[in-house]
Order: sequence, then C-alpha cells, then structure tokens
Amino acid sequence: MLFAAIVAMSACNSNDEVVPTNTISFNGLELEANSAWYGQDMKGKASDDGMTFNTTFTAGIATFANQYNKAWNGFNDFGYSNKVGTDYESVDLTDNIEKGFTAMNATGEDKYLVLYPNVDASYQPMAGIINFSKNIKINNIIINNNIWAYTSILNGDDVAATKFKEGDWFKVTFTGVDAEGKEIGGQDFYLADYRGGKSKIISDWTTVDLSGFGTIKQLKITFDSSDKNDFGLNTPSYVAIKEITYD
Repeated sequence: MLFAAIVAMSACNSNDEVVPTNTISFNGLELEANSAWYGQDMKGKASDDGMTFNTTFTAGIATFANQYNKAWNGFNDFGYSNKVGTDYESVDLTDNIEKGFTAMNATGEDKYLVLYPNVDASYQPMAGIINFSKNIKINNIIINNNIWAYTSILNGDDVAATKFKEGDWFKVTFTGVDAEGKEIGGQDFYLADYRGGKSKIISDWTTVDLSGFGTIKQLKITFDSSDKNDFGLNTPSYVAIKEITYD
C-alpha cells in the first residue's frame, strides 16, 4: 500500500515513466548581499538618446526582459533582488528602489524576481512576459507582494490617497501562451482582497497552481486593481517571484 501511494503521487507519462519536476530559481544570478539588479549597470542596448537601455537575462530555460531608464534611475519589466524584508517598517519608503525590490518577509537566503511592467498609451500596465526556450507543462509559481504594494494597500500613499477599504482588490492574472501564439486560460490571483468582509494582503511566499494551462511557451503576467483612474492603477504594480516549477 505504501508503494502504491508513492506511485500515485508521482507524475507519469504514457509509458508509465516518472516525469521529473523541474525548478526555475534565481539563486544562480549574481548579487551582493541585500542588493538588487534592475539594469543600473547599463550593459543593455542603448536608445538613440542614450537614456534607456534594453537587455535580457536568463534563469534556467526562462528569459526575462529589462529596460533601465537613466533619467530617473528606474526600470520596467524584470529585475532581481535578495533584499531582506523581514522588518518592512524599517525600509526607506521614500526610496523607490528600496521599497520596490524588497519582498515581504524575504530572509535574504534566496534571490527572487521583481516584475514592474511598462504601461500602454492609456497608462494601463502591459504584460510581463516570461519566455521559455522549449515547450513546458507548467505546474506552480511562487509569488509575494513587495513592500511598496503592501504599505500602499495597508496605509495609502502619495498616489493611492487612501488605504484599501471594503470591496477593494489587487490581483495578478497569469495567461499561458502556446508555441503558436494562442493564449491558454487566464488565472487570477488576488494579492490583496477586501471583498466580502475580508482584509487579506499577501505577505509571504505563496504557491499558485498553474497546472491547468497544459503545454506553454510563454507566461504572461498582468495586473489590475479596484483603485485606478484615467492615469492607470494607483496600487503599485509589482509582484515578486521566487520560483517556477514545470514538467
């Protein structure tokens, strides 16, 4: 019976061979302790005016885009960090990089991605896109809020004038894309949910099951919030990503 239970918990292919679960982590990316990379080394391809730099980086079979802006020392799309977030109240909330690149309750033992997407002409967040070098059967993604989003939701800030109230929410949507460009599914995950009497804000690494997507070549991540206006979302559009597993 014990053997049967072990077999039942193992993923098998049509030949009854065990299919291993693979992990994309970011611990192989180079960083000094308690620091972040967001393109500030300006090693990417420069724009004609020399103010923006576009590059990519990889982790395992995944590729991520980064755009650094020299004028405001900021970025769009993906960067990575190992900043410690266990004492978030001590973080300098006037420093966009500090609060943007610190995941809630991060211990510094692991490196993690930070996604902050560009916006379109109507100021809505565009998709952050993870490209895979081969077709994969995605299983899970482990995510968290960063300190900027968390404190904005909890207390309000210069952009979000008030803290979240009954009915408010902040979410990411994951969408798979197959090798032919067809979108598969679209799964929401609420990073904060104040609907129906709840007052929940994600503040730890949380596993999201994406196994229903089937085989994909890309993963798109988009943001939405109940707190928005004509200039886009007032809730800071960030998510931290610790790990992706796939078969």
